[in-house]
Amino acid sequence: MDLNTIFLGNTILQYAYFLVGLGLSFIIGKTISWVFSNTLTELSKKTTSKIDDFLVMALRRPITVLSLVIGSYLSFNVLTLSQEIIIFKDHAYTVTIIIFIAWLLTKFSDAFFEKIVRPMTKKTSSKLDDHILPIISKVIKTIVWTITIISILSNLGYDVTTIIAGLGIGGIAFAFAAQKTIADVFGGVSILFSKQFIIGDIIEIKSLGLTGTVTDMGLRNTRIKDFDGRINSIPNSDLSASVVKNITSEPSRKVMLDLGLTYNTTSKQINKAKEIITEIINKNQNCKDLTMAFNEFRESSINLKVIYYITDRLNLLQIQDQINTQIKEQFDKNKIEFAFPTQTIYLKK
Repeated sequence: MDLNTIFLGNTILQYAYFLVGLGLSFIIGKTISWVFSNTLTELSKKTTSKIDDFLVMALRRPITVLSLVIGSYLSFNVLTLSQEIIIFKDHAYTVTIIIFIAWLLTKFSDAFFEKIVRPMTKKTSSKLDDHILPIISKVIKTIVWTITIISILSNLGYDVTTIIAGLGIGGIAFAFAAQKTIADVFGGVSILFSKQFIIGDIIEIKSLGLTGTVTDMGLRNTRIKDFDGRINSIPNSDLSASVVKNITSEPSRKVMLDLGLTYNTTSKQINKAKEIITEIINKNQNCKDLTMAFNEFRESSINLKVIYYITDRLNLLQIQDQINTQIKEQFDKNKIEFAFPTQTIYLKK
């Protein structure tokens, strides 16, 4: 085969050089990726400085892609192309480089927050910075990609000034249409800085009839996982206007029991019931501040009012179950009977 044979404006030798160039750029890219993944990453782990970890994390993939982009661009220069294709190629590579730079900046941003800023915030006692960091990161990425889109449009020959002016006029109409969104954003900022709750807290919103764990806090919505396992997305404007009870912030949970005993319960048995309840609750290391009284004569029972506090909020139901079971067992053992609604009817002869 004659390598100088011309096919579609190029010789077979030119096509061969082109393919070799692409192959070499692919091999170089893979080699760089391997060096970063297996050598530089391990070396950076052995140092005390976080700067090298940050650089390796930020540059690992972008450097590999850059080698492929440069290699393919140089390979295309081997071919004889028409003026139209050359112009298209140059625009395409310019757009690719702009996107690459934006990608590189976002990778730098992610690596900087992950390797430098986040370890610093973990050392602080405040949780506010932990929640603000993801928002700042998203804002930076939005700015970077907005500038990127404007740069691409400018490179493609569009009048960016006219577009921006049009956006300014349209922005007024958009602002009116997006009042709810703006209110949600301001509500999100208000929630963050008021420190009402943080991710992981159990909160109760009475106006919405919702109690659950906060799983995510964004600028527009806050996600709450209720006790049925469902995720509820609440607009921040609604949340900031609601009365929110932070259950997690409670030092302990108050428990109230109304134990109704039958009217044939003797005074000795009532005192025994008090002793049983006192012993069971005081022996439980997760309970404190017991208050108890024979407080009421009801229609069908005499009532013991029991109030105590559980300090382990994560196991409330288990602790209550344990205490209630022990009380029932001891009452049965001592023949102390719980009352149920009854009526006594007297017939006059």
